[in-house]
Amino acid sequence: MNAIVKLLLALAAGFALNVQAAIIDFEDVPEGTISTDVVSNGFRFQANRNGAIYFTNGVACTPVCAANGTRTMLVPGPLLAGLGFADQVAVSRAGGGEFVLLSLDAAEVFSFPLTQDSAARIDFVGLLGGIQVTSGSLVLDQVVDGPGGLADFQQFLVSGLTVDTYIFTGEGGISGNNGFTLDNLVVEFDEQPSDVPEPGTLALGALGALGFAVSRRRRTTAAA
Repeated sequence: MNAIVKLLLALAAGFALNVQAAIIDFEDVPEGTISTDVVSNGFRFQANRNGAIYFTNGVACTPVCAANGTRTMLVPGPLLAGLGFADQVAVSRAGGGEFVLLSLDAAEVFSFPLTQDSAARIDFVGLLGGIQVTSGSLVLDQVVDGPGGLADFQQFLVSGLTVDTYIFTGEGGISGNNGFTLDNLVVEFDEQPSDVPEPGTLALGALGALGFAVSRRRRTTAAA
């Protein structure tokens, strides 16, 4: 019977392995990328109003922008140099499907004295099938040190509810620009590879194996 116990444990482990985790850190996006639609680590980031989002490690920013020493995504705001950047970004899986957002890092865009051109908070909504299932605000501390200073980013825990889209919008900036920066989105999602049997099939297989083992044991006992 030990073999059956091991089989059942293996099946349970197989289910557990279907849950995938990822950290979206934007390191796979080339430095200086400016676009309205970018895919990173299997997730799509889309700007609003045909505006643009910007990916940088912060060193090239003039004026100095929020930085943590790695590539980040800036949503600079529509007033930045009249270039029509975005102040909102929608996040979804590039191939479609549901996911859970557990946490993320967020910051303003610019350092003092241009902090007023940054959002004071980032409002978010989570959608599933077009229906809002969660919402909230990430309140920024309005402290931006820039490259070489203390970490600019605050880590925020999110609701952990299943969604297919998150929309983040900058709000509350003094100038109305409402730019913000995101990094290190921690997500989980389910994967169901085509060659993995359905749960019902797995259960029938386990029961069949159990029946075979019991039958074999009876035959062995009778022969003795």
